[in-house]
Amino acid sequence: MAEKNFLAKKGYRFLLGFLPFVGVTLVWIFLNHGVKISPVFLPPLEDMPKVIWHMFTEENILRDIGISTFRVVMGFLIAIVIATPLGILMGYS
Repeated sequence: MAEKNFLAKKGYRFLLGFLPFVGVTLVWIFLNHGVKISPVFLPPLEDMPKVIWHMFTEENILRDIGISTFRVVMGFLIAIVIATPLGILMGYS
């Protein structure tokens, strides 16, 4: 009873949290180099750092992220403004 599950130990928890990323990376590499999926659908993993750097430095992706975040927050606030009074009214009936 006092013996803990070996997966619950500190080192194994880190490993279990890291495994999905390793798995996705291995599947990505296999699909790209083994199955030869078109780069249009699945770009090579080794090109990703260069593409990400290009997006942040030359394509102004931070502006796009800001606009998307603003839209999500505004939608949430509009939903709160509509749903809160509606929920209170429904509670009275």
